[in-house]
Amino acid sequence: MALAPPIAYLLAPLCLLVGSVLILMADVTLPKRESGSPLSWWLALLFVLVSGASSFVVGRDDATQVFAVLAYDPFTAYVWRLLLATLGLVVLISQAYISHNVKEAGFFYAALLLFGFGALVLTACTNTIMLILAVDFLSIVGYVLTGYLHDDKRSTEAALKYLIYGSAVSAVMAFGLSWLYGITGTADYELTARGLAGEWVWAASRTVEPLALIPMVTFVLAGFAFKIGSAPFHQWLPDAFEGAPTPVTASLAIIPKVAGFAALVRLTLVMLPETLTLGVWWRWPLVAFLSVMGMFLGNLIGIWQTNVKRLMAYSGIAQVGYALIAVAVATERSLTALLLYLTVYAIAEMGAFAAITVMSTHARSDDLADYRGLHHRAPILAAAMIISILSLFGMPGTGGFIGKLWLFTAALDAGRGWLIVIAAVNSIISVAYYWKVIQATFVHSDPEQGRIRVPNATMVAVTIAVFTVLALGVYPNVVLRWAEAAVHGFFQAG
Repeated sequence: MALAPPIAYLLAPLCLLVGSVLILMADVTLPKRESGSPLSWWLALLFVLVSGASSFVVGRDDATQVFAVLAYDPFTAYVWRLLLATLGLVVLISQAYISHNVKEAGFFYAALLLFGFGALVLTACTNTIMLILAVDFLSIVGYVLTGYLHDDKRSTEAALKYLIYGSAVSAVMAFGLSWLYGITGTADYELTARGLAGEWVWAASRTVEPLALIPMVTFVLAGFAFKIGSAPFHQWLPDAFEGAPTPVTASLAIIPKVAGFAALVRLTLVMLPETLTLGVWWRWPLVAFLSVMGMFLGNLIGIWQTNVKRLMAYSGIAQVGYALIAVAVATERSLTALLLYLTVYAIAEMGAFAAITVMSTHARSDDLADYRGLHHRAPILAAAMIISILSLFGMPGTGGFIGKLWLFTAALDAGRGWLIVIAAVNSIISVAYYWKVIQATFVHSDPEQGRIRVPNATMVAVTIAVFTVLALGVYPNVVLRWAEAAVHGFFQAG
């Protein structure tokens, strides 16, 4: 197959970039009554769909370097389509919320598309300089979106905490990567791996003790931990979830995590392979430590939460802990399981946040007490909430069960049974706070509460999310085949 021009491989992110610019132009040039939420929303949805379609322009088997700093391969294609599907659902659930709560709708949707653009670029990075630029771009747009409710002190406070913490951790990550560049003389992942193996660009046969590089890779891992919301670099997350506009909370819960995991997997397999002593230490104990800490901290602190958005924040921290098992194991099967797990996680989170977004608009509050009797007031939302929560827990019959089953089986095959025991214990702990949502939604009721209208766009998102979660619980084979093809290239090349 003839190689496509480089621009063809970047059509998906470029569509989001163009869409963002056009929305901003429409917002500035058209009268406000014409450039408000409806037009901006339609343009955002249109460009997300066009971006998703453009990801199929080049074949799935293509694997190529783009401008020497990005890679397009089946792994990139899979993650891009997952991110774009998630972004599309975020746009759907945003429509009613933004029209009621946000004045500058055009800028909001433009920033949301830029958020997606940054995530797509981060996924494809093969160069440490480009990695830093993508992480910082994604973070800056995240700061803006988190503080978008200008009149809400909680939103402003959340954005400031996110900004201060993110800037500090990004600086630490940049310091680690600059250290790495100074040692190897290159920013390319593959050339860096060769340098760490002793093939130095500037001094052949010179060796550096791997133990001396542990601080450097720890700084790099801290940056990834911040981006995916992993403990112990999670302190910004609950406040950001609580203070941000609810559609933004949904974005923060999924998009940076999926993109961050994709970037982490690529760096782990290409720059720090298991053939390097440093690569082994990267997996054990560094990534494994983050996994265990995330599971325990997320689940234990989640028990005490009464705000549903903070509860989902700690649930996400725990989910990241489970997913990091796959990176610590880093086998072909475990990373296939990781892609399946991230897919199920993203869809389940969207189902839950579709309900939370409607409730945030209706009740002007995110307290669990406001969910009393939701099964009477909005049965569709209650069903979406419960099915999503059960999937996050790993209930048989949902996609979450299949994702955890594959994840735990891959760890067992790699001889890491102790991680499975820890994960199983934490899954049991998580029942304590997931039950609080189920109890508020189905057990408690308030006869004085009226019915809740579900916007049409949100109904579409809810239907897609619930159907997908249940379908993957029964028949995950199609997604598994795509995930296997996406990961296989790394190990075939190795």
